Amino acid sequence: MKKEIKQKFHFVEKWGEKIIMLTWITIGVLIYLVIGIGLLVWSVTTSSWGGLILHFAIPIILFWPYFIIRSLFDR
Repeated sequence: MKKEIKQKFHFVEKWGEKIIMLTWITIGVLIYLVIGIGLLVWSVTTSSWGGLILHFAIPIILFWPYFIIRSLFDR
């Protein structure tokens, strides 16, 4: 009886694990973006080189999480 129930709801366990994984990835990406954008704002407001830093760092900060999440779904 227990084995039959486990077999029927096996997909629920897999989806639960994926949802938990995606939740932690989302939290990590949000923390990463808050820190990254905060440091960029600080660098632009405190240094004359801040604009140059901003020019090169924005694509890296914004697109890195995109490529990480995309690579997870390409498996």
